[in-house]
Amino acid sequence: MRVMRRRVAPAAADVSAPIHLNRRALAMSVVFCVNLLLMPFKAYLSEDSPFHQTSATPPAALQPTLTSPNFETFAPPFLALLQDRYAHMDATTARADYFYDDAYRVDVYRHVVDLNHSPKALVLAFPTSLFYTSYDATMIQAHANGTLEDVEFASYVTFLDLVGFTLAAWVRRGNTMSGSSGKANEYTIYLTMRIIDVPYFLICAKFGMRCLLCLATARYFYQNYYRAVRRLLHAYRRTPRPAGVSHLELLIGEPTDFVLTNGWITLGYTMDCVQSLQYVGRAMSRASNMNIELTAGLIALVYLSRLVWFSYLALIGLSRVLHRRQLAHLYVPVDSLTIAALTAINVAVFLALTATSYNFLSVFATLMQSVVDAQNAQYQVDSTLGLIFFASFTSLPPLGLGFVLAYWSRWRLPQRAPLLSLRARVLLWLCGIRGMSHAAKTSIVPYLATFLASHPSTRANCTLSHEDEDCYLVAYSKEHTVLWVRRLVWTKTLALQRATSWVTAATRDATSPVAHLSADVQHDACVTMGTDDAYEWIY
Repeated sequence: MRVMRRRVAPAAADVSAPIHLNRRALAMSVVFCVNLLLMPFKAYLSEDSPFHQTSATPPAALQPTLTSPNFETFAPPFLALLQDRYAHMDATTARADYFYDDAYRVDVYRHVVDLNHSPKALVLAFPTSLFYTSYDATMIQAHANGTLEDVEFASYVTFLDLVGFTLAAWVRRGNTMSGSSGKANEYTIYLTMRIIDVPYFLICAKFGMRCLLCLATARYFYQNYYRAVRRLLHAYRRTPRPAGVSHLELLIGEPTDFVLTNGWITLGYTMDCVQSLQYVGRAMSRASNMNIELTAGLIALVYLSRLVWFSYLALIGLSRVLHRRQLAHLYVPVDSLTIAALTAINVAVFLALTATSYNFLSVFATLMQSVVDAQNAQYQVDSTLGLIFFASFTSLPPLGLGFVLAYWSRWRLPQRAPLLSLRARVLLWLCGIRGMSHAAKTSIVPYLATFLASHPSTRANCTLSHEDEDCYLVAYSKEHTVLWVRRLVWTKTLALQRATSWVTAATRDATSPVAHLSADVQHDACVTMGTDDAYEWIY
């Protein structure tokens, strides 16, 4: 039988306890929540929508299988048919470098390249050369007999069958787009991409799964985060405040990283990203030569969700590894500032590499063209390229931070008190809060109290996250000075479990009582405030 503690109010308590909620942090958490919920549906910019289906059926000649005899040699009748059909594409049209055959459902591209007496340059000139294996490159060059004089060859590459597409490629001498063949080292690459239809019931099933995933995530958000914050506010508003406290402020974190630590939700969103892989080949080939103005704003909008997703996964995964190896505590809170910095770094690095190494800027241009131009609505593509490229670049900044932190912590003994996060160290160092003892630096609460007291305007910009830096209660005096800071802790499922106050022994007195918040089976929450045997229960 559960024994109830005696209700004893702290001395000089005031029943009115105004709490100021950091509404900016709450609004930011809602924005990230909405972005996460809409992320799967953004994929329909690149995939076949269940509400826009075509009845066109490609001819039987263009429906071969991997075991078909036409696909076992480098000169199949199917390839000869394509070469004859597209040998004389109209060069006077606005899109002479691109043609979509609606009857055969084939994308055709032309790209003029100067080989400079290098057969290897011919292979690298293909827009999909990034996916070529050494065998593919060897076979293409071997079929060209290794000479530029006999470069008009035919090759059939089947490696893209793994992602649902089949690419046929061949090269003709001269610039067939302009009709000129005067330049000796100038050649035109032809590319054809066969579009594979997905059964309609699979499209509908994928759409239904995404709806269920988003609804489940929204329910998880509400039950385990927003309702928990509401209960926390309600409990503390009913709690008498100690003497000397004018008002309290609740600094809440951004909950997306907690949601992504849920294994089922993480698996669901990861599988949703993988389902879009089949559209990478089509997107790259379609965008290889189109000259469309780049729209940076739309690029950021379309790629934001995938970028944030991989940032979260990389940060959470690396922090768990470092924590398990006792190299550091859960080290970096994932909040709006972190994501903004990662986005800026990743976009800058990616654009710099693509501008100097690959002709992928036109890929992005075509992606944006597909979004804004209704004429090419049937070719809409989305952030499937980001699934490959941005995943690599997004993991670099947190990986670098992890190595730096591991280097800093290599001689540090494990401590029970949590270490300051890297972000907190940088912010406090920039704001001039230095010279504190090593013991004080092992806990963020004295640091945070000093930081807020020195820079009260910064309170509106504090968004804290991760398990050990997710929610703080700050007490202010009538002079608006910080009296104490308490860290509120809950589990991964965000059920309210306990609240601890990390203050030094000298400050643990009647003006800075210890507070505990725990879950209760029969009631919503239980708050105890006071010292020794003085408790106040709030239900």
